[in-house]
Amino acid sequence: MKSLIIEASLLEIVWSDTIEYLHINWMSISDYCVSLKIFPLDSLPRLRKLYLGRFPNLEMISQDHVHNHLEDMTIKECPKFESLPANMHTLLPSLNELLIEDCPKLESFPAEGLPSNLKFMKLNNCSTLLVDSLNGAFRDNPSLERLSIEKVDAECFPNEGLLPPSLTHLTIIYSPNLKKLDYKGLYQLSSLRSLTLSNCPNLQCLPEEGLPKSISNLQISWCRLLKKRCLKERGEDWEKISHIQTLYIR
Repeated sequence: MKSLIIEASLLEIVWSDTIEYLHINWMSISDYCVSLKIFPLDSLPRLRKLYLGRFPNLEMISQDHVHNHLEDMTIKECPKFESLPANMHTLLPSLNELLIEDCPKLESFPAEGLPSNLKFMKLNNCSTLLVDSLNGAFRDNPSLERLSIEKVDAECFPNEGLLPPSLTHLTIIYSPNLKKLDYKGLYQLSSLRSLTLSNCPNLQCLPEEGLPKSISNLQISWCRLLKKRCLKERGEDWEKISHIQTLYIR
């Protein structure tokens, strides 16, 4: 068996060294599902894609050995999830996509950093995940290209040196606390081609110095203060973006 999509009530039958794709979404009341606190990744050595959703008591993913096959991991709607594998930077060498959504207990990333081959990361509605926890997370990561982050818990983002220069696409959404973009933090993103800002109602303006020249695609939506400043030929920030090839502002 290489692929399996199941309810969590059947979880006890799936530990196997042949499964490559596993999608588990809690759909029914199950004593096993309710009690599961630790997901043993080592029990699935051939796994390439993992989706864990709606586990009410899941706290962490355990891992003691190098997992050479896992490429894609999604953790969604797990209200008590608080810990990624401590040594995932070395234990998950093939991981290139990481999605974490609606996990309000997750406060930080492993101190050792994230896997060096990670190319795409999406963080949605992780209310206690501090922006500061990104510091050092990418220090040994030359590969991250796409980052989507929801509810940035900072008035200014990204801090200088926070994000890797390999980043080509940055999306910031639903961040009511965000008031300004840090030019130094953006300027270091020498490969950045696309910037999306959505539902940031208190984002006041673009950096005084403008945006990195590498950006060729800018999307601004539902940012009422910023939209006014970016009106064509009339807005105070128009000259900062008029050269950008693809503009979408609403």
